[in-house]
Amino acid sequence: MKVKSVRAKLLLYFIPISVAVLVIAGFIIGFIARDVTFTQAQEATKETLDATVRIVDEWLVGIKNELRALAITDVVKSFELSRFGPRFMETIKNSG
Repeated sequence: MKVKSVRAKLLLYFIPISVAVLVIAGFIIGFIARDVTFTQAQEATKETLDATVRIVDEWLVGIKNELRALAITDVVKSFELSRFGPRFMETIKNSG
């Protein structure tokens, strides 16, 4: 089948070339977008992790301060076994 019109010849050359250029551009844009998306996800994950670490650290510091305050009381300093023994035994039995 011979194409005689100039318009048909131009379309036969233009369409495959434009499709090839668009496919190549799509792959390039896809690779760039994947790298950018990965970087953004990595940064967001790091920020979330840092915030979680700060929260847990503050929580542990609070518990440590409470335990320090409890440790200086006279009741804990005396450590009467009759007072704390049953509670310790109950905790040991419940833990496993």
